[in-house]
Amino acid sequence: MPKKIQVAIIGLGRFGGNVARTLFQSGHDVLGIDINEERVQEMQGMITYAVRGDATQQVVLNDLGVKDYDSAVVAIGDDLGQSITATVLLKSLGIREVFSRSHSDIHKQTIEKLEAIPISVEEDMGKKIAHGMSKPGISEYMEITSDFGISTFKIPSSFENRTLRDIGLKEARDKYAVSIICITRREDILISPNLEEELYPGDIITVCGNDDDIARFSN
Repeated sequence: MPKKIQVAIIGLGRFGGNVARTLFQSGHDVLGIDINEERVQEMQGMITYAVRGDATQQVVLNDLGVKDYDSAVVAIGDDLGQSITATVLLKSLGIREVFSRSHSDIHKQTIEKLEAIPISVEEDMGKKIAHGMSKPGISEYMEITSDFGISTFKIPSSFENRTLRDIGLKEARDKYAVSIICITRREDILISPNLEEELYPGDIITVCGNDDDIARFSN
């Protein structure tokens, strides 16, 4: 059985919230930090700890014991300064793996110079996010833990012309035990699509979840 790890998620918006919930449901300890009280309240009971705080302040990270966590994901929105500051602080605490969501090539390059791992969900959709994994049907994969990751793949023919609800996704994580982050359709990207969204030939889906669940979903 994969080792249970502790992961800190900085930013509990759509992307960060999906990753946090899925990691928790995969059996890992998850600390979610966001400056927005409403987001924190929404996550109560859905992850191990959901805390309101400013992750760009070292005293906050120290008080929460973040230095003892195995990995961290910086999922802050479009504020480049806050994202970089949080990434720098997490690296300075000695966290082994720090993943940081990037929003531009410059942002991505900065994250790499900090020796963190960039996550380019929107801008890098057509490129390989990280090293590959031999799972049938999966074209892009980024490992977050030994058994959990973010994957991108073209929908199978059995999903075409059906809604997300039709294929068994009655809730955020239902039949397939994965969370859908976005759908890429030609030049358009649909972030956190609703269950009535219909899938079309050529659509590309990005999901997060356990490796085995992702492989089952993609097939």
